[in-house]
Amino acid sequence: MELCQILSNGLENARDALAKLLQEQREAFDRMKYNKGHLIIRIRSSCSSELNVEKGVIPATSKEGADHGFGLKTMLESAQKLGGDMLCYTKQDHFIVDVMIPIK
Repeated sequence: MELCQILSNGLENARDALAKLLQEQREAFDRMKYNKGHLIIRIRSSCSSELNVEKGVIPATSKEGADHGFGLKTMLESAQKLGGDMLCYTKQDHFIVDVMIPIK
């Protein structure tokens, strides 16, 4: 259940961010891979150049602000329930979410 929540929230966030951009600016990428006993998930999408999120900081969750949290706290909680962790950040006009979950 937690894994589905992480993926659905992350992809919905990407869709919402892309809807605010011009067609030619839209780009999304997701990857899941198994590496050394961990499931690694990366969701990366284009975002407004005004969005700036430092690595390890969850943006504010107020739906009123341009940088609201998009359910990121819920994604982090889901990753932690599975014994993993999550980082999100912006880099070169892309919003990136990295999730690492140990496979038991």
